[in-house]
Formats: sequence, structure tokens, C-alpha cells
Amino acid sequence: MNKNKEVFWTVLPRFMDIAGLNQTELAQAVGVSKSTVNCWIKRKSFPEMDTIQKIADALNCKTDDLLIQIPENFAHAAEDMQIQKLWPLAPLHAKRAAIAVLLQLMKDEEEEELGIDLSKV
Repeated sequence: MNKNKEVFWTVLPRFMDIAGLNQTELAQAVGVSKSTVNCWIKRKSFPEMDTIQKIADALNCKTDDLLIQIPENFAHAAEDMQIQKLWPLAPLHAKRAAIAVLLQLMKDEEEEELGIDLSKV
């Protein structure tokens, strides 16, 4: 069995749940019939690559998320997808604050990895 198919068939229902889409809604978003989506869910068929891109777009994930590897923790995937949906709606000051926190976390990780205090450099 092709590993990509196995990953797709395993993660598709989970990503649909995370995105809050049922089979009908995914079918409409991708431009296929509900029975086609049902065949994917039941592991009876596998979409073409151009359709997989449309599925990824509809589920707000990457094609790699649907084909390469089953995420160890779908909670993180759900959080990432929520952030992607909400980011454009956030006020500018909230975005700046979030970026500042991320930059500080990156700096702290780098200092820890290198074993130095970058503020003294």
C-alpha cells in the first residue's frame, strides 16, 4: 500500500473535524460530489494531486500534512489552523505583541542552545 494513501486516509477525517467541515461542505469547497468524499473517507479511492491541493486549501493545511506523515499531536495541528484563521482578524497591536513574544522565545532558545547570553554580545 502506498504510504501517501495510508496517511491521507488516516488524517483526512481528523483534519475535517479540526476545520469543522462535514463531507458535504468539503465536497462543495473542493468541487466534487459528496459520494467522492465518502469514498476517500472509506478508503475506496484516492484523489489526484490537483484535488489534494484543493482539499488542503479547504482544510487550511499543507498538502504535506495530508500525504507525508501522520501528526503526532492533532491538538497542535488544530491550534495552528485556528491561528491561521484568526491572524488576519487580529488587531495590529495584538500581532505586534505576538511577534515580540515569538522573537523572545527564539532568542531564549538560541541562547540556551549556544550556552551564551546574547544581551552581552
